[in-house]
Amino acid sequence: MSTAAAVSSIFVCPALPCALELVPKPSLFGIEHLSMDSVGDVTWKGIIIEQFYPPEWANRSWREWMRSQAAYLAGTCLQLEAEGIQPTLSIVCGDF
Repeated sequence: MSTAAAVSSIFVCPALPCALELVPKPSLFGIEHLSMDSVGDVTWKGIIIEQFYPPEWANRSWREWMRSQAAYLAGTCLQLEAEGIQPTLSIVCGDF
């Protein structure tokens, strides 16, 4: 069995949540409940609400813009939740 096959077989758990899903993602810019995956999907409590483009992180001014956008997104999500609305991509960013 190849190493990749052996590793992927470890995480196949049809009756239980995948082991990777049990590991909490680090918060984005230290903002609780906000995280980003390797392709740039920004999630609020596991639900995609926006997409940032990681290659742009090399530019310092872009990182600062993303930090301010992350704070804005978190505030928007908190406000929606206070109104009893589940934040989603279409609600937070509008329909494209």
